[in-house]
Amino acid sequence: MSKEPGIILSDQHGVNPTLLKCEWCGKDTGTIALVGKQHYYICKTCSFKHIGRPKYGHCVKCAAQGINSKVYKGNEFDGSIDHVRMGLCDECDAKREEQAAIVRAGGIYFRCLKCGSEGVVKASSPLCSKVRKNLGVEPPDPCGVEFDDCPHCNPDFYGGDGGDSEDQSQD
Repeated sequence: MSKEPGIILSDQHGVNPTLLKCEWCGKDTGTIALVGKQHYYICKTCSFKHIGRPKYGHCVKCAAQGINSKVYKGNEFDGSIDHVRMGLCDECDAKREEQAAIVRAGGIYFRCLKCGSEGVVKASSPLCSKVRKNLGVEPPDPCGVEFDDCPHCNPDFYGGDGGDSEDQSQD
């Protein structure tokens, strides 16, 4: 007998419908997931709750590695999590496409390791040409850089707003 894909029903919650929220901003996406009987895993580093085992075994929020009893605690999802982030709302999806267009035009992606800010740096910034040259990546191919701090963490060092970047912070 072969297993067929489908929803495993929760004994208490049936198909367990759950409203999905935007991964970036947390607004409703207008989509409902039928979670069924799934477990959630809590990252012990940042307390982010994942429905089902996270892909590639790391936390999608803080990137803590390793799905095991030391990092994650499994429990059956019962709808008690205020929101489940999956996908993007229309507004953030449009923002993502704007950022992708900036990168195709020669910009670069950035991420701050300290505060988690993410975004793009426009092609007019000298940083873009230096990063692309060092990585050997020409537009329209994407590339990016990670910082130990950024204009959001250390605005005084970066002279106020940090210049030529478009931010999409995640909480």
